[in-house]
Amino acid sequence: MYIDDEESNLRIFRINFKRYYKVFTTSSIQEAYQILRDNPISLIITDQKMPEMSGTDFLKSIINEYPDVIRIVLTGFADIQDIIQAINDCHIHQYVTKPYENGEMKNIIDKAIESYNLAKERKDLIEQLKEANERLEEKVAERTAELEYTTRKLLDSINYAKRIQKSVLPTEESIAKLFKDSFIFYKPKDIVGGDFYSVFDKEDKIIVAVGDCTGHGVPGALMSMLGDTLLRSVIDYKEEHSPEKILNFLREGVANALRQEDTQNQEGMEVGILAYHPYSQVVEFASSRRDLVYFENNEMKEIKADKANIGGSIYTHDSFTLHTLPLQAETTFYLFSDGFQDQFGGELNRKIGSKKLKEFLHSIHQKPMYEQKVLLEVFLKEWMQAQPHNEQMDDILIMGIKV
Repeated sequence: MYIDDEESNLRIFRINFKRYYKVFTTSSIQEAYQILRDNPISLIITDQKMPEMSGTDFLKSIINEYPDVIRIVLTGFADIQDIIQAINDCHIHQYVTKPYENGEMKNIIDKAIESYNLAKERKDLIEQLKEANERLEEKVAERTAELEYTTRKLLDSINYAKRIQKSVLPTEESIAKLFKDSFIFYKPKDIVGGDFYSVFDKEDKIIVAVGDCTGHGVPGALMSMLGDTLLRSVIDYKEEHSPEKILNFLREGVANALRQEDTQNQEGMEVGILAYHPYSQVVEFASSRRDLVYFENNEMKEIKADKANIGGSIYTHDSFTLHTLPLQAETTFYLFSDGFQDQFGGELNRKIGSKKLKEFLHSIHQKPMYEQKVLLEVFLKEWMQAQPHNEQMDDILIMGIKV
């Protein structure tokens, strides 16, 4: 759009430039406002000296409503200082002195339109990026909400599984009725775990089982539930109470339940079973890879477990060994999974190890059982905190009984 109060100037401008551009001309400021409202104007060229309003005052009046329009002012030499002062207020792209040469004016207009188009493309791109970012933020918010909902449902489900697993495991109170001096240190790595323990009161004997299943978390918990179910089946319903025969049945039950001869499933468990005869004061023990540590007359002794597996990648039919131990004096027994001794920490960030665990048990075995549990918890905590950001590596289970 070209604004000039002289009709001859408007006519000459139209003749010279209408072949190149869509040209709007007017000598009226009010008509200029109307043209702006009705048409997509990209460039305004205005004379500075006009009777209704100066060119710079007009440009200043439209700056808020049409901020992107390119502004060019035509002026005589006498007006240059006024134009320079108004440039900041009016965002004038360029001023051109009269009279102008047509070729020069065309170059100025071409560059101005190019600047307008570039600015428009940049603005459109920014708007597109803004919209895309808003859509992305909406998607992220939706996905975050979905993830939070899924996580909440999953955690609710796992916590429900924890309640089920906890209800299956014997309470310390129920164990204390059978062994007055005893403790259970049970600390799953996750909400649910793959370590489990069971206690059965059977006429003339009390049977204790401690198991360590492959994996931890939900997979380990599923295996622990399978182990507990099979133990109940053989001890409560099949009435098999000899530790080595219980293990034989347990091995067969795991292999059948997981169809391990037909599938690639290699899950399994390590289980130690102790049977205490309170009347005859005899302890029987059989185990798959879980050693029994006990203290008698302040002397540490150990019964090594069989290397035979219950489930897992290697299926064997070797019978488990039954160990019979007549009790001569008050004796403290410890059954445990491998989680405690495999925990990293300490000053050198190494595993606790079997040796250090046994040494620590030796140092505390004469203390009351409830105190031993606390001391084990404190030892583990300090061992882990010796290294920053140290996490629990595996499920932890230690069972201590004194008879």
